Amino acid sequence: MERISNRSLRCHCLFASSPARSLAVCLALCLCASPARAETNSGGKLKTAAFDFVNQEYGDILYALSLWSGFTLTADDTVNGRATFRYRGAEFREAFSLFLKTENLYAQESGGAWTVSRMSLSRTDGGSEANGGSSSASGGDKDAECEWVLDASGVSAEKMLERISRESGRTIVWEVLPNRLLSIHARTQSVDELAALVIKPFPGWAAFDDGSALHIKQASLGEANPARESASGLYIEKKGSLYSVDIRQARLGEAVDRLSREEGNACVSLLKSDPMIASLRVEDRSWDEVFTLVAEQAGAEWIERDGIRYILPASQDAQKKIREGGWDWRVYTLTNVRPSGAKNLLAARFPNLRCEAAGDGGVILLQGESSALEEGERYLELVDRSQRSSLVVLKYISAEELFKSLPPSVKKEDLTDTGTGKSVFFTGPEGLKKTFLAELAEIDRPKTRLRYDLLIMQFESSSAVSWGTSAEMARMERGDASAVAGRFGNLLGLNFDVITLFGYTFSARLDAALSENRAKVYADTTLHGISGERVSFKNTTTYRYRDSNIDPETGKPMYSGVTREIVSGITVDISGWVSGDGMVTMTVAAAVSKRGADVASASSNPPPTSERNVTTKVNAADGEPVILSGLRQDDRNEGTAGVPIVSKIPILGSLLSQREKKREKTEMVMYIVPHVCAEDSEDDGEEGARELAATAYERIVAPRLVEAAYGRAER
Repeated sequence: MERISNRSLRCHCLFASSPARSLAVCLALCLCASPARAETNSGGKLKTAAFDFVNQEYGDILYALSLWSGFTLTADDTVNGRATFRYRGAEFREAFSLFLKTENLYAQESGGAWTVSRMSLSRTDGGSEANGGSSSASGGDKDAECEWVLDASGVSAEKMLERISRESGRTIVWEVLPNRLLSIHARTQSVDELAALVIKPFPGWAAFDDGSALHIKQASLGEANPARESASGLYIEKKGSLYSVDIRQARLGEAVDRLSREEGNACVSLLKSDPMIASLRVEDRSWDEVFTLVAEQAGAEWIERDGIRYILPASQDAQKKIREGGWDWRVYTLTNVRPSGAKNLLAARFPNLRCEAAGDGGVILLQGESSALEEGERYLELVDRSQRSSLVVLKYISAEELFKSLPPSVKKEDLTDTGTGKSVFFTGPEGLKKTFLAELAEIDRPKTRLRYDLLIMQFESSSAVSWGTSAEMARMERGDASAVAGRFGNLLGLNFDVITLFGYTFSARLDAALSENRAKVYADTTLHGISGERVSFKNTTTYRYRDSNIDPETGKPMYSGVTREIVSGITVDISGWVSGDGMVTMTVAAAVSKRGADVASASSNPPPTSERNVTTKVNAADGEPVILSGLRQDDRNEGTAGVPIVSKIPILGSLLSQREKKREKTEMVMYIVPHVCAEDSEDDGEEGARELAATAYERIVAPRLVEAAYGRAER
């Protein structure tokens, strides 16, 4: 780029998202009074200009810069779209270079005019640079002192090939290429290499030199996919070295398998389906003749490489491609990787290379040009490396649980279940194994154990019941031990520690209710479980009744043989989960069912039943009691008693009989205390047993007696 003299213009233009023609009009109005050359003020200093282009066409921006500088600025067909550009100054070189750098554009000067493009092609000869112009050198020859430099940003492949052909003089012929914009910055020693780099992003495209021109085209392979049909019979007889075959509605795979076993040859089918042979009958033919006829009858052909016969679809005409297209087959035996996995890797890495996996025997076939086959074989050598498998023993979780929540460092394909449920095989590098074991240590841990102290009470309330028992608090003396035991005698035999959890006042009232039969213990137990699992408690009674029908002739009940069951009692389900801070989240579902009075026992009809259910979800700390109440029921019973025979006499029977009405109000209350068992405590079992075995007297009364005796001894 030659040096440009400084030019300036006294103008300030702001261009927004207006039409392009208005931009040109504005520029003309701003510049009509100014000459093309920049002027200087009275002090001899350059005048400055200010440009603000907002979302304007490239052509309009170049036109404005051309009017300002006085140079001819044009753009080729690769430059299109809009741009935003702002400049303050008086140096054209600075403004023009800044605009090109910002928009990834290139400029070339020729005859005093500048052409702006999105690509630049230059040729260097022994250190000197020739920008543009043609070259008589052959595009396929390499010259150590000559280099072709291509810089393109957002240009289609066809425009780059057209520019390369025009500038280098190399004849390049191509088909319709994919319409994609590419960005390439390359430096090569030949035009052919440069053209090959341009089409490299397009899978399946290649450049071929026929001596007169460089041809760019796409190679494609078609495959047949015969429909599957049902299989039938097959007869093969061997007499010496000759074979007789009678095939009627048989599969090609069956025939090839039988012929291979008879002769002891290795055969591999590369067909995607197993075609049907409708009918074939030959006698006294050699094995090669029979094998060829069987393949042709099924619409296939075969080739032999390294003593192995490979069956291919006839529509591919593989032998013709081998003779005329310069393609060849190579057989590669894998030792550590499955052929199906290697095929997927090759298809993604080498799209021009045909790959067929010969079952699971470790054999894979490659077809293509010699250079592509060599690259494919080197790639397979890198892929086909041995990976050691190691046994990983699980301590606390099962293999099924591990597969449900895999660590992030491994995939399901890296692990194999041993079938025992307590171990897996890991396949992978040693570094990945160490990471997996470190993550597994956070997962393979024992689940937190939970203990639930459960007390279920039924309270009965009535207007005739009087709560007369009271409790008082005073300093304990030596003789008060028997008094405390007498006041809480009904509670000391409970497994549930009512006194410690709810205090003396509540315990005294509960003891009084138990003494007066106004409260009844339905359940007093301890349930053990693990975090995340459900524990159940069930205390029910089952009553069975036989269904009966009334005989229409006699009017007496007649049993039908059907037995019905009525379940009465209580069931409790608790699902607990321990959070990170030790809180216990419990889902409690309780149901209380009760059988009514058997008023129709003579006819064996089932009595009425009632059921009360409650389901809740609560949070509690370790050792914090949870109370569930509200399961209330109001029962009313009426009965009549009197003198036999006399009670049935009108008026007199009413005077001599007795009627009784009874109303019972009951409420079921559940007390649940969750306990989190420590995982790392070896003495947790013994300590828990001692805690459960301790009575209220040992926990409450005895320490106070010792304290009182010690105080008197000091005095």
